[in-house]
Amino acid sequence: SYTLFDFGSLKAKKRSSIHLNEASKLSFKKLEDELILSVVKVHLELFKAIKIVDLYESSLGIRKQQFLAVKNRFDLGEATRSDLLRSKASISGAEAQLKVGQANVKKLRESYKTLVGKFPDNPILPQIETKEPSELGTKIRVGMENDLSLKILMLEEKALKEELRSTEKSRLPNLNLSGSLAYGDSQTLGNNISSGRISLTSNLTLYSGGQKKARVKIASNKLAAKAIDIAVRKKTLQRDITTKWLDLMALKSSVIAKQEETNALKELYESVFEEWRLGGKTSLDTDQAYQNFLNSEVELVASTTDILIAKFDLLAEIGTLRTKLQLR
Repeated sequence: SYTLFDFGSLKAKKRSSIHLNEASKLSFKKLEDELILSVVKVHLELFKAIKIVDLYESSLGIRKQQFLAVKNRFDLGEATRSDLLRSKASISGAEAQLKVGQANVKKLRESYKTLVGKFPDNPILPQIETKEPSELGTKIRVGMENDLSLKILMLEEKALKEELRSTEKSRLPNLNLSGSLAYGDSQTLGNNISSGRISLTSNLTLYSGGQKKARVKIASNKLAAKAIDIAVRKKTLQRDITTKWLDLMALKSSVIAKQEETNALKELYESVFEEWRLGGKTSLDTDQAYQNFLNSEVELVASTTDILIAKFDLLAEIGTLRTKLQLR
């Protein structure tokens, strides 16, 4: 049996299937992009955690040196027992801080292995230019053009349009061609005989109890809902790009101030430590000055890495992450 004419209902179904197939391919690509971004983020988070552990190890060494200095002064009667106990407690605090940092590194290494399939070597910052479009409006336009979720929704909308078209045309008459061929022995003539038949039929449903009308209504409602999904996605994408752009600008501004603060706190600690050696400051003053300097260094490392994470996050949002990473 072969359909000769059905007002394009079958072709509409075929086009709908093609659009859905293209949407499924983009869905897989979207999953790949999400995986790439996850690997980039865990790589940078691991780099940050290792650098912070390095700072904590350095801090522990300095705390131990300070304890020895306080102990020498205590033996000479120039420091109190409280100074000695406070210095010893600072070593315990630094050791606890280091253990927490090392546990975080171990957790991130496991996360990296889960995503990549092997444990990482010592991670380094990517030597790659991550220059973004200079204006927010440009980013939003590029994001609208590249967003895979939006493309998937649009392909699904096209598929629903074709499905609606097919459903509407299924209510119309169709023309079918069918044929058959038979071959066998004739019981009356005693010889072989073959016969064939070709028929041309047309079908038209006069009454379906409202089923076909309901199918058209359902298809129409699905199409309207998909149009709403597209409008919502556009608004959401615009909001997300704007938010990530502003977050990146805020991080860039804060890291400059954080660098200046770190430099100032380092000079302050060195000054307080020198005064403590001369007897002008207590060990508490020295501990507080050093802790403030250490906290500032940790925040600077975190902010510097967070800028890169924010850049890659923004690149992923506007759909140019693969290009920047030179991936297919």
